[in-house]
Amino acid sequence: MLKNKFMRLITAFLTVCLIIPSFSMHLRAEEESQDTSEQPFTIGTYQETASSTAVYCIPLHYDTFVFEQKDARLKERLVDNGATVKAGDALFTYTRVMSAAPLEEAKLLLERTKLETEEGIAQREKDIEKLEDASILNGYDQRIQAIRLEQMQADLELYKVQQNRLIEQCQKDCDKLEEEYETRTYCAEVSGIVFYQNIQSRSVGDLIESERIQIADPDSYRVVLASSSGFRYGMEVAIEYGIKGNRQTVKGRIVAGDNLLAMENVSLSDILNVYRDEEIYVVEIEGVDLSQVMENPYSFASPVVTGVRKYEENVGILLRQYAKNENGRYYVTIEENNSNRKQYLHIAGSDITYLWIVAGLSPDDRIQKR
Repeated sequence: MLKNKFMRLITAFLTVCLIIPSFSMHLRAEEESQDTSEQPFTIGTYQETASSTAVYCIPLHYDTFVFEQKDARLKERLVDNGATVKAGDALFTYTRVMSAAPLEEAKLLLERTKLETEEGIAQREKDIEKLEDASILNGYDQRIQAIRLEQMQADLELYKVQQNRLIEQCQKDCDKLEEEYETRTYCAEVSGIVFYQNIQSRSVGDLIESERIQIADPDSYRVVLASSSGFRYGMEVAIEYGIKGNRQTVKGRIVAGDNLLAMENVSLSDILNVYRDEEIYVVEIEGVDLSQVMENPYSFASPVVTGVRKYEENVGILLRQYAKNENGRYYVTIEENNSNRKQYLHIAGSDITYLWIVAGLSPDDRIQKR
C-alpha cells in the first residue's frame, strides 16, 4: 500500500510538471497575440517633387529674316550660331556663280574680238592704200579704181560697225559675269545673338537661294524642358547645372507651358516632334546669363530642374510594415476595446518605408503590426 501511495505521488508530480509548462506556453502565446509594438505613427509634412533634365536653352524673343537671291552661292560664313552681333555687322558673303571660269572666258573673248577688229581694220585700210597708190594711165581704169575704192571704204565702215557691236556685246557679257561674281555681303539688320542660320550647315560654293536667319534678344533666353513629371505654371524650381565637380544651383520659376508651342519657333517645333508624349515647360532663371550658353555650352551643362509639386502639413507618417494592401487600398488593424477592427487609409503618397496618411488614423490609435 505504501508503495501504491508513493507511485500516486510520483504520477501527480509528473502530471503537474507537464501541465505547468503547457499552461505557461499558452499564456505566452496569448500575450504575444495581444502585443502591440511602440506607436509607429507620427505627424509631419509630405512633399512630392518633380524633376527633369532640361533639353534646350532658347530665346523666347527673336527676329527672323529671310535671305533670298537666285543662284547665290556661299563664299564665306563670317559668324557662327551664338555670336553676338550689332546691326550692320556682316554675317556672310556670297557670289552668284560657282567659279571665275565663265568670267575669264568672256574676258578672253572680248580681247580676241578687239584684236581681230584691229587687225581687220588695218588690213582693209592697207588694201585701200594699195589701190590708191596703183598707177593707172587711161581714164576707163581710173573710173573703175574710184568705184572700187568707194566700195572698199563702205565695206570698211560696215566692218567697223559690226565689230563694235560685237565688242559691245562681249563687254556686256563680261560686265554681267563680273557683277555675278562680285563678292557681296549680307549684314545683320538688328543687334542681338545669332540664334539660328541655315548657312551654319552649308559649305563654300553651296547654293543659298533662300536662307533663314534668326537674331535673338539676349535678355529673353530661357531653359526649356520636356517632362511628364507634373510641373505647372508658376512653380518655383531649383536648377542645378555645370560640369561634374563644379555643379551650381540657382532658383527659377516655370513661366510658360504648352501654350508656348503656338509661337513660330523652329527649335520648339523640333522639341514637339521629339517629345510628342510629354509636356513642354519654360523656366526663367535668376542670376544666370543664358545668352552665353550658345557661345559656351559647357557653362550650362546638364541642367536639372526640380520643383515641389505637392506639399502638405500635419500629415500622418506610418511605417509601411504596419499596413496591408487590399485590392489597391491600404488598411491597418487597430486594437480597440479588446477587439480588432480594420481601418482603411487615405494615402497622400508612399515609398518603400513610409505611407503618408491624410485621413484614417490618429496618434492615439493602437496599430497592430501585420
